[in-house]
Amino acid sequence: MSSFSRVRYGVAAGVLALGLTGQAPPPASTSAAPAFDAHQYARFMKPGKGRIDGSFTLRIGNADARPQAGAKVECLPDLAYTEWALASTANAINQSSDTSQSGTPQAEDPQLAPYTRITKTDSNGSFHFYHLPYGRYVMRVSLITAFARTVQNQNQAAAGAVILVQPQTGGITVYDYSHAYFDSKPVYVGSRPPFPPIFGLVARHNTFDPRR
Repeated sequence: MSSFSRVRYGVAAGVLALGLTGQAPPPASTSAAPAFDAHQYARFMKPGKGRIDGSFTLRIGNADARPQAGAKVECLPDLAYTEWALASTANAINQSSDTSQSGTPQAEDPQLAPYTRITKTDSNGSFHFYHLPYGRYVMRVSLITAFARTVQNQNQAAAGAVILVQPQTGGITVYDYSHAYFDSKPVYVGSRPPFPPIFGLVARHNTFDPRR
């Protein structure tokens, strides 16, 4: 169920098709964690001249693609520990039970927090990272989106679910929520525009409660 968006010249522009009611992606392959080398990460803390400009649009099923406002975008140095951490957290999310009422599994690695730049997409789905030291980066986009399903009676909707009863037909629509995560392939930031990497859906966790 791969979904892709190309990044051209540092701009993530494209359409991500997401079948939220389908199965989650297969678990990521993870091995033992590599050593965390703080010295390697330290150089990415210094201000630089590089930048990444992007936009994020999402198509659910056959619906038209729409810019996603308010999506969280993280930019991390592309080092061995980063790759392991992203794969490990995606694996944990995919292996968690769908429609869990206990909340979404932890999607960040605390050791990477000091080296992670974070922003959100604006009303047009655009995002920007400025003053990046030259080097390789990876990005993770995370968002919560709703999808609807029809049930015969309210007993089929879990406690906390958002429902809409159609008085004319008696039909009941339940709005479930999916926490979706998309990782990019490495982006090299330098004096010239980077080659176009790819964003792909790596993890998904469903919940009845949009606050979780």
